[in-house]
Order: sequence, then C-alpha cells, then structure tokens
Amino acid sequence: MYSSRFIATLLLAPLLPSTFAVLTPENVEITASFPLENQFGVVFNGQPNKIILKLQNHGKDPVADVLRIHSVWNEFRELGGKEKLLRKGNPTPSKRTLPPNPQPYTLPYYFSAEQREGNLNLKIWVEWSPVNSRKKERTLAYDSTVTITEPPTRWFDPQLILLYIIFASLAAGIGYMAYGSYLTTPVGRKSAGVNAKVRDTVDLIKNSPKVSTPTGGKYEADWIPSNHQQRPGSYKVASSGAESAGEDNQSGTESKARRRKR
Repeated sequence: MYSSRFIATLLLAPLLPSTFAVLTPENVEITASFPLENQFGVVFNGQPNKIILKLQNHGKDPVADVLRIHSVWNEFRELGGKEKLLRKGNPTPSKRTLPPNPQPYTLPYYFSAEQREGNLNLKIWVEWSPVNSRKKERTLAYDSTVTITEPPTRWFDPQLILLYIIFASLAAGIGYMAYGSYLTTPVGRKSAGVNAKVRDTVDLIKNSPKVSTPTGGKYEADWIPSNHQQRPGSYKVASSGAESAGEDNQSGTESKARRRKR
C-alpha cells in the first residue's frame, strides 16, 4: 500500500511546476526603437528624446511568470575601439509588472543628451526580475549609432519668449533709472543756480550806493539805465550856471536898493 505522503505528492505534482517556476531571460524579449517621426535616430541636445521600449513576456504561468521592471537607463559611448563611456544617464525607476502576454508591451522612455555634435553609440539598458525572485537581470534593449545635434532655433519657443521678457524688463528698469537720474540732477542744479542768482541780486541791491533827489527821496543809481543818467560834466556846468545867475540877480537887487536911498 502507498503511504499517505506519497499520495499527497502525487496530488500536488501538477502544482509544483507553477509554484516553483521562475521566469528566465530566455522567456523575456526586450527591444527599443525610435518613433516614426525620428526613424534615423537623431538625438537633440538639451531636450527630452523619446524612444519606445517593447517588452514581451513569453512565460506560461500567469502568477509566477510575471515580469517586474525596476529601472531603465542609457549610455553614450565612443564609436569603435574600446567604446569609451562618455556619459551614463540616471536610472529611471519603474514599478511596472507585466504578466505573460503574446502581444508585446510598449513603454515610452525619455532621455536627454549633452554631447558634442556627431555620431555616438547609444545603449539602452533595462533592469528587471521575476515577481517572485530577488535576482535582478539586465537586458540590452538598444545598441546602435545615433546622431547628436543641436535643436533647431524657434523664435516662438516658450523658453525664448520668457527670456525675451526678462531681458526687456531689465532693459526697461535700467532705462527708467537712467532717465530718472538724468531729470533729477539738472533740476536740482538749476534751482541751486537760480537761488544763487537771487541772493546775488539781493546783495547787490543792499550794497548799491543811494543817490539823493531834490525832493528828499533816494534811489539806487544801479537801477537807472546808463543812457538816462546825466553826465557829471554837464551837471556841474548847469549847476555853475545857476549859481552865476543867482549872483547876478542878487547884485541887481542891491543896486536898486542904493538908488532908492539916494
């Protein structure tokens, strides 16, 4: 008779393969290609570049043969020779799980470049593992030559428009400051010059000599135009003539008084 342990083993035998099944690299197919709009593999510096990953899980068990994606990264290497590593991109983490499926899964992957213009070797790596295993596998999804180039300049690029606005604001601020300093400085100097002239005029009036008039008033000679002022010589001649005329009148009155006495 068969023991109970042997009978239990026979009953569980169909379940053992699925329970201990492990997804192997032979059952996983991972490739990558550029989209249709970039069939020639042109990589632009300073902006995201898109590549399409195709992952196919050929496993059988829908529970044990689940594919788990951990990370994706890229490498730029020199062409030919030792293929010197120029730049390794930061791994992009992922937690996607892909059960067995006859149709491939497509995942977009974006990477950037900061290299000299020319042809370089691009490698895309994918790190994955079976869902029930801690052992990680690495698969080379892309290994081909790409062309590094600078992005075309667009006048209506949002980044350029923002840069134009910043430069215009700075120029307007500097112009406003220069214009303000240009206006305030001459006005201050002009007002100071006007005040100085007013002070000089007041001092000149205070210090100017006073000339007496026959009516007893006084005036400043500096305020009379030169063509209206009398010449000193003519004034003296006129005054001397007046004095002689007064003496003649006085002598005439004295002679008349003597005749009356006689």
